[in-house]
Parts: sequence; structure tokens; C-alpha cells
Amino acid sequence: MKHVVTFVAVILFPLLFWNCASTISLTSNINDFVMMGIKTNTNAKVDFQYSSKVQDGEVKPFSKDKQDQVSGTGYNLDEPSSFKNMISEYMSDKFPNIVQSGSTKINVTLEDFFIEQYSEESTGKKVLTALFGGENNYILVAEVKVLVTVNHNGQESSKIITGKSEDRYIQGVGTGTSTSNLYRGNNSIENVHASNINKANNKVLMLLNSYFQELGL
Repeated sequence: MKHVVTFVAVILFPLLFWNCASTISLTSNINDFVMMGIKTNTNAKVDFQYSSKVQDGEVKPFSKDKQDQVSGTGYNLDEPSSFKNMISEYMSDKFPNIVQSGSTKINVTLEDFFIEQYSEESTGKKVLTALFGGENNYILVAEVKVLVTVNHNGQESSKIITGKSEDRYIQGVGTGTSTSNLYRGNNSIENVHASNINKANNKVLMLLNSYFQELGL
């Protein structure tokens, strides 16, 4: 009987997070460090285009180092749209003269986006927590990859830019514990993911800003 209970706990434990697809509400906020680092270029007339190889919709988390996808339903989110809002705001602040016939052409493509969600705790610890309550620590990761292509003064250059962010989520199980995110009144796992994704997006903008400075823009 004991083995049956343990087996059921191991099977049901991953479902604690994903009984159905929950929604991650993303923000398009550009942080102060990015805004303060923008050096406005009023001289260049820029033809800017944005595209995405990623679609809005359900995203399933991966395990550590993107080895495989975590079983169960994922999250509904709109990263391509959210990043589009951020890159559009950034570009309009950086280059006030954005026109379709601009001599400087800049293309930004959202090449890849994924999240990771995994625990570094042992299986035994997870089973005990599922049966008797306690805490499980989860590592959450967000990674955003874009391709930037610039044609300026007759020269074309391109670069892959990657933004990554990592945070920790503490899950309280059963009666809960004093340090878990839930019982401390901290953010839900969806909110921690959302914050992580926004940080990764902002890192992309910071690296993009540095790239433009290297190109004399």
C-alpha cells in the first residue's frame, strides 16, 4: 500500500502546477537603465521592420538547460506582441525619424523564446513534500533571442542578441510554510515568470543599444 501511495504522489506531483493552462500576463515596461542609456539619433532616417518566428499562445516550459519539455499543460502568453511593443517604443525614442523610405534599414526578428522551470530537489524530497506538506524550490528561466540586421551607409551587418533572466520560486505544499512565496504573500509562479520574461526583454534592448553605438548609430 505504501508503494502505491508513493507512486501516485510521484505521478500527481507535476500536476500541482498545471491542471490546466494558466495565463502569464506580460508587461511591456522598459526599465530605467535602458531608457537612460538611449542616445537619441535625430540625423538617421530609419526604415525599421519587426518580425517574429514565435507565435502568441501556449508555451510549455523546459527542464534545466532545455533538455526536454516538462510534462503537463503550459502557460498562455503573448511574448511576441509584448516584445514588439517594447522594441517599437525603444526604436521611436532612439530614432525619431522612422520612415519607410529611410536610407538606414534596421530589421529585428524574434528568433526564439522559451522558459525553463525545474527543481533541483531530489525525487524523495518532492514525494515527502507532496505527502506531508512543506516546500519545493523551483528555478525559473526566461531566454529571448533576436536577430538584428542593419544596413547603414551601404554596409550591412547583423548580430544575434540573447537576453536571459533567472529567478527562484518557492512552492508551499499542504498547510504551507513561513518562507514559501504563497504564504509570504509574494508573487504567484505566473507573476515570477512574467517578471523574468520582462527582464530578459530589457536585456535584449540594452545589448541592442550597445550594438547601435558600435555601429555609430
